[in-house]
Amino acid sequence: YVMPGVIGLTLQLLTVMLMAISVTRERERGTLDQLMASPVSRAELILGKVLPYFGISLVNVATILFVADRWFSVPVGRNLPLLVTLCGLFVLSSLATGLLISVVSRSQFQAVQIAVFYVLPVFLLSGAFGHLEAIPEYIRPISYLFPLMYFSRSVRAVTLRGADVAQISTDVAALTGFVLVLLFFAVVSFQKRAA
Repeated sequence: YVMPGVIGLTLQLLTVMLMAISVTRERERGTLDQLMASPVSRAELILGKVLPYFGISLVNVATILFVADRWFSVPVGRNLPLLVTLCGLFVLSSLATGLLISVVSRSQFQAVQIAVFYVLPVFLLSGAFGHLEAIPEYIRPISYLFPLMYFSRSVRAVTLRGADVAQISTDVAALTGFVLVLLFFAVVSFQKRAA
């Protein structure tokens, strides 16, 4: 039961931290200003920042799913394409979150602080380690603000119950919505900050 949550926690920790630090590091070194002065558009610049980390994260996904399957006997192979799609959506939402954090941060140190301040409550409130019902009722609505909650719930449904797309359509729609909204705000905020 815990392993699907650990998959989400691992992916989120890596992607949010790496993305938050990468852009602020560029800003501190002054290379971001040089990139802004180049003929590369801001959208291409953001894409160039996100795609490498997305590729690295997919390698992490493959490694984590292999370990979960071989060592922890989590039945990953039941619906592997759906599981990889869920992981891809979750990674994109985490990268967009990291990009948003990097835009509002003035230094790498501040980016790390904000990322930790975001990630720690998510660990506790997303239901990654336990049932959402264990969270007090007055706090539980906050859980629905985090992509990790939808990811953990849908991955558990796919791996442990063999759920198909129709059965987890709400979670897939929520993750897709998070990706679109977070990427939109990350791009808009980045363009405003760079202007």
